[in-house]
Amino acid sequence: MIAVVFLALFGMIFLGVPIAIAMATASAFYFLTSGFPMGIFIQQFASGSGSFPLLAIPFFVFAGVLMSGGGIARRLIDFANKCVGFIWGGLAQVSIAGSMFFAGVSGSSAADSAVIGNILIPQMERKGYPKGFAVAINSVSSTVGIIIPPSIPMVIYAWMADVSVGKMFLAGLVPGVLFGLIQMIITYFIAKDRDFPREPAPTLSSLVTSFKDSFLALLFPALVLGGIVLGIVTPTEAGVLAVVYALILGMGIYRDLKPLDMPGVLMETTLATGSVMFVIGAASTFSWILSIEQVPGMLIAWFESIEGGRILFLLLVNIACLFLGTFIGGTGAAIILITPIFLPVAESLGVDGVHLGVIMVANLAIGLFTPPVGSTLLISCRIARMPVLTGFRHCLPFFLPLIGVLLLITYVPELVLFLPNLLIGG
Repeated sequence: MIAVVFLALFGMIFLGVPIAIAMATASAFYFLTSGFPMGIFIQQFASGSGSFPLLAIPFFVFAGVLMSGGGIARRLIDFANKCVGFIWGGLAQVSIAGSMFFAGVSGSSAADSAVIGNILIPQMERKGYPKGFAVAINSVSSTVGIIIPPSIPMVIYAWMADVSVGKMFLAGLVPGVLFGLIQMIITYFIAKDRDFPREPAPTLSSLVTSFKDSFLALLFPALVLGGIVLGIVTPTEAGVLAVVYALILGMGIYRDLKPLDMPGVLMETTLATGSVMFVIGAASTFSWILSIEQVPGMLIAWFESIEGGRILFLLLVNIACLFLGTFIGGTGAAIILITPIFLPVAESLGVDGVHLGVIMVANLAIGLFTPPVGSTLLISCRIARMPVLTGFRHCLPFFLPLIGVLLLITYVPELVLFLPNLLIGG
């Protein structure tokens, strides 16, 4: 029966059915054919999306939408330009650094790609960069949006795995920076080989002025992460704090956000939150089915029976997440689908739950610029009016180096766990 359910689930996903609907349909089929009452299906669906820790998601989404205003993005990009624009690759380096800064504001790679891309892709074209290169830089650099905190997929994983959100956020810092640094190194060599332009070196006064102008925006992730790590606020309360800070910044200080903008902001927040919660409800029901059918127990027994179980398990996690990230549009949906399968096995093999979560998110981040449904690639190609496969071809020089970083954080867990263990404890 469980084999038929999985076959139905992945068959619908590959046919293009949204993952939430695919999980709900496969789960309903199980209840209809297994003899369990449909009341359990409804109960699991409703209880899954009614958890208090999940309130952090709509607040972080709301704050991210508020902070995605052009004024805040422009200030962060200007500061990134002063910091790295003079390096070979100029605006390409600015795009990468800007994405790293903006990741600490938006918590979403899609938002990162849309906001940064709309500003920098046209600028790069005007400066003489090939359009494909501009698309590739924006697609690949935006992936750090779900790794550097705050990160919506990490909040979802922390809820599902019952681990600390603060630990997840801290654990994402080093991998996020490594992702950004390897992109900057690859960009440097490509730009130097092709003689791409550089921006003028900044004066000290212009650097200081730009820092002052962007300081309050840069302070945003520090307030959120610091409040959680120091135990001053819970993740949900941090989300509320983020919304209040974003409103003060957008309406009171920068004044880029107008009262007439609020209906659109609330609508975008509602649609994004509703889609996430529907996925969570469907996934909760599917997780109940996996537990009843003892699927995690079967996997644990299999991995414990073979040599090199831990190394092989982590390799299979990487392969599975890379594959799913290519076909599943939402990283949160993929997290919800695979966490109940992999987490019990990881715990039985001694793999830290926080480490596993970061590995999964990093894998799914790479999937964001791979066809057929990579969201950052689709957004970037839409901005540049370029075919998706053409855009992906220009992303290929970054693919293997990022896989190398992925393997590094997979098999050197200290890189991921150092900060959370130091600041929060083992």
